[in-house]
Amino acid sequence: MPDLAEIDNYVLNKTNPGSVSGSIVGEDMPKFRHTYILKGILFEIKCPGMRLTGKAPKCSTIIRKEFGFKGRPIKLAQQLFDLLVEKQVLVHKENNDGDTVTRERNNPTPEVS
Repeated sequence: MPDLAEIDNYVLNKTNPGSVSGSIVGEDMPKFRHTYILKGILFEIKCPGMRLTGKAPKCSTIIRKEFGFKGRPIKLAQQLFDLLVEKQVLVHKENNDGDTVTRERNNPTPEVS
């Protein structure tokens, strides 16, 4: 499995690459949410005591409840990252043959007149 340090080399693999203006819809919503939780726990590790929001539980708590993982936050982040890569929610930029959120953001679809 890839190392968590390589996370910047991975992007969200969208099910519906032709969606309008890069929106996240349908089957991609849980994928995006899990990716966002991964980014959130990495933020919590980097800045101890900080959370993405004051109203929701910490990302580590969400991961423990939803996935049943155990351990310290860095181990939880690695386990979630491994799961997302295994399920092909996150794909390596070089091995990606489909459209991605990153690609749509950098190269927006031209408007048809």
